[in-house]
Amino acid sequence: MDALVLNAGTQVLSADRTTQDGFELTFGVNHLAHFLLTTLLIDAGALVDGARVVSLGSGTHHSSRRRTLGFPAARWRDPRALAAPHAGSGRVAYATSKLAVILSAFELARSEPSLRSNAFDPGLVPATASRAPSRPSRSACTTA
Repeated sequence: MDALVLNAGTQVLSADRTTQDGFELTFGVNHLAHFLLTTLLIDAGALVDGARVVSLGSGTHHSSRRRTLGFPAARWRDPRALAAPHAGSGRVAYATSKLAVILSAFELARSEPSLRSNAFDPGLVPATASRAPSRPSRSACTTA
C-alpha cells in the first residue's frame, strides 16, 4: 500500500460515551482507531517504503479561541486517562483527540522514517449529525 488516509472522526456532546471496547468515544474513534490501523499495517509490512500516511487533524487543538472559532483548548494528560470515559465536555474531548492525531503524526514521522507522515486541518466542515444523510450517502452505506 502506498497511501493511507486516516479520516474517521466523530464529535459528541459529552465525554462519557464509549466505543464497543469501552474507550471514550471521541478519543477512540479520532485517535485510537487510526493508531491501531496504522500499527497493524506497519507490523504486517503492508505499507511500502515511501508510503504516505495522511492524518486529518483540526485547528481546534490550538489554545487560541480566536484561531479555533470559540472551541475550548485541548487538555492533554496521560493517554490512558484520555481513553477512559469521564464527565466532561465533548468539545474538549474533540480538541484533545485532534491534538493526539497531530502528536501521533509527528511520532510516526520520527519512528518510521521510511514513511511520509502528514497531518492537516481540512478547515471548517459543516456538521452532519443534525440532519439525515443524503440519498447517495444512504445508498453507499447500505449493506446487503
